[in-house]
Amino acid sequence: MRTEREPGRPKAGRPPAAAPRAGRPGPRVLLVLAALVMAPDAAHAVRFIDVSGYIGGGTQYGWIASGNSSIDGARGAGLQVVFGRRLRDGYPLYLDMRLGGIFVDVGPTTEIAYPSDRADYAVMAVGGLWDFRAPESRGLGPWVALHGAYHNLNWRESYYHIEGFGISPGVGIHLPIPAIGVFRIGVTGNFFSAKSNYDADVNGQSLLLTMDYLYQFRSRDGR
Repeated sequence: MRTEREPGRPKAGRPPAAAPRAGRPGPRVLLVLAALVMAPDAAHAVRFIDVSGYIGGGTQYGWIASGNSSIDGARGAGLQVVFGRRLRDGYPLYLDMRLGGIFVDVGPTTEIAYPSDRADYAVMAVGGLWDFRAPESRGLGPWVALHGAYHNLNWRESYYHIEGFGISPGVGIHLPIPAIGVFRIGVTGNFFSAKSNYDADVNGQSLLLTMDYLYQFRSRDGR
């Protein structure tokens, strides 16, 4: 026996059809709008690799001075990599990034009885570097830099590490070698405030002598 259903009520077992949502653009529309918004800056964004800058790496030697006897006087050699990008065409100020470390011998720890060990001292720094050479030059010239840096000393055989932050001023010279490239020679001081994983305060300074080979690149317009 057929029964009359109320007007406007859907049949039993069949979900009501979803009404179209007015005013909400689909994904294709959103992509088109995003492309239109980004169009004026798209060329500039692509030109991230079409700018003046450098990439390279090299060797370093350093030593540490600290009130903490386990690391005071520690010294050793290591490696680092560097990357820089000119912040604005026509100005010799670069965003400079470096990551490196040295390998040092450390003494017994003070807050827990760990013996002498070997440790890796790593520094990751980001900051500004001013190149005093003319923008169109790749010749001899001085540089100065100031970075904010993260410091980490990690013991190899014991569960012990020291980490903290500080500032790192630096100064040096760019030395061109014809047919080879440009070498950056410099001295970087590091002043850090840190803690061990046993919550001991560790403050100190380190001095790094560095020599890096740089591959320099320029924007297509030569600036």
